[in-house]
Amino acid sequence: MSNIIPIFTSFNQLTQDDMKNSKTEEKQIQQPYQFAFHDRVSKTAPGSRIWNIIISKGAEGLNREEKNEIFHALQSNSSKTDYRLLGWVFPFKQFMRKYLVKYNYDMHRYHEIYAFDKTCIRSSYYVHSGIVEILEVKSN
Repeated sequence: MSNIIPIFTSFNQLTQDDMKNSKTEEKQIQQPYQFAFHDRVSKTAPGSRIWNIIISKGAEGLNREEKNEIFHALQSNSSKTDYRLLGWVFPFKQFMRKYLVKYNYDMHRYHEIYAFDKTCIRSSYYVHSGIVEILEVKSN
């Protein structure tokens, strides 16, 4: 019986270091990953200018033009939160906020949109027409 290793520990047994480590793990940036696996896809992620901008400056350091450029690029993509390039996915959702948008053509439902701020949504030629209300969903 002395060789049994407990798998679970109670919450009270966690140390302050464990709590700090769990918080820092949440802030790690999710890196680009490969989604297509065939001979024409390179084994390393291709260079993406918009990915390099956000990695170098962070979401808070972007100016209005950069925010709009990235948002427009993502809205023209099928995923709306990820940028797909040459068999690789660049995940931008981790840098964006979640908004619920109501349009005048669909007054009975909200559409979920990820953006850096409300101005990106209003300035987008993909989603700007007929916006009635924009609500930010606060994350924990």
